[in-house]
Amino acid sequence: MSSTSAPPDGGSVRVLVTGGDFPGALAAVRSLRHAGFAPWAVASRPSSYVSYSRAPAKVVLAPNVSRSAPEFVDIVARACSDVDTAVVIPGTEADLVALVEWRHLLPESAIGIPATETLQRVTDKSELAECAVSVGFSTPPTKMINRATLEAWNFPYVVKPLRSVVRQGERLSAISAAAVATPSAALRFLDSLGTRDAVAQSLIRGRLHSLAGVMWNGRLLAPVQQVALSVFPRPCGGSAVARTVLVDPSIHERTEQLLRKLNWEGIVQLQWLDDGSELYVIDVNPRIYGSLALANAAGAPLAVIWTRLLLGLEIEETASKADVVYRNFETSLRSGGRVAAWPLKGRNGTTNSVFSLSDPAPVLATVLRGARKVRRDVRAIVRRTDDASVVDPSPRTESAD
Repeated sequence: MSSTSAPPDGGSVRVLVTGGDFPGALAAVRSLRHAGFAPWAVASRPSSYVSYSRAPAKVVLAPNVSRSAPEFVDIVARACSDVDTAVVIPGTEADLVALVEWRHLLPESAIGIPATETLQRVTDKSELAECAVSVGFSTPPTKMINRATLEAWNFPYVVKPLRSVVRQGERLSAISAAAVATPSAALRFLDSLGTRDAVAQSLIRGRLHSLAGVMWNGRLLAPVQQVALSVFPRPCGGSAVARTVLVDPSIHERTEQLLRKLNWEGIVQLQWLDDGSELYVIDVNPRIYGSLALANAAGAPLAVIWTRLLLGLEIEETASKADVVYRNFETSLRSGGRVAAWPLKGRNGTTNSVFSLSDPAPVLATVLRGARKVRRDVRAIVRRTDDASVVDPSPRTESAD
């Protein structure tokens, strides 16, 4: 999909991408720069991906919302205050929730933030399951559990919060799903949430698929479909290695129906597991997601398309390319599995979550980030030596995958 007119003058319009500590935001900023915008990026560390990248016109440092969501939003607001229009693109779900919850701090010039009611619907996992079934998808067998009922189901099973972002005062934490194999693992997950209840789902053994695009006026524009060849962490992680496939018209139609029911507009990714007989919807990401670089490489620069639509600029629809291969620079090395079976390149191209010949410096952030993750993995191994969990039973903070 390509633009049909030049972006407006940068003096009156600013595009601001948050979540600069994650690869998805880096992919968004790079695509915006390539399209002629001069994007700003927000990150919590001076050693973030976007801090090393040449793509952003400016990098603004703000505290992570897990420390202070209002302070984060206040800094974003100041970055929007000196222009007529500021397109704000949340790079993580926690950032999205913060921007909605503390919307009153933002100037009127800030656009692209959904209504509170819309966010509540699209992030409610029970609402997602109900809508998914109503349009013809399947969902894993699901129930609510608490400390008293966590052993009512056969282990292993998947546990997740009712909403991925958990609020504790002015701090927001995004929690990923985890597969647990023992009562103590499930109990630790519940205790760490700070809430009484969590969602439990049967552990489906299937391949991870997704369909992403930009929802606008009831249509899913620039659809790009992918299948994960490897995930990390297993079995509940994001795409470590993935390949685009032709968009399935039936899945595209059902996804549009589902997103219309959720009243969503904006960048979005629907994820499901395919066990060979059923498509089990497991999540919807109403934001930039980790493998966004694959959509860019397939000809669907979703951040650019969303920005142009918000600014009232024309877009030209073209089909995304199948057989483009993506590797997450970090997790593909950590995921193990049949490394030799992974394709080195796709027929229509290959892309990487971080490395780019035209913008190589963000790899330095990977080195620093990798060192932190190794330390975290070692601590996790020590914690679970007495607990045979399927994966680390501690809830993981958002990877934006």
